[in-house]
Amino acid sequence: MQRLNNFFKDHLSKWALVWFGFLFWGSIFSAFLILFFQNIDNNFLYAIGYFFGFLFGIISKINKWSWIN
Repeated sequence: MQRLNNFFKDHLSKWALVWFGFLFWGSIFSAFLILFFQNIDNNFLYAIGYFFGFLFGIISKINKWSWIN
């Protein structure tokens, strides 16, 4: 159990910005896409929104932006 806790702590310390981008910004991007493109399937728009959030998180990790700290 201790190994699992250490793994999650290590993972979150390295990838927190990517998860933040995926979850927070992905949900915001999805909401905007659904608002502006109502004729397209919602599942497709959710996938695109969360993909943009993931990309935003990766870019923030590469550029070492820190919104969380």
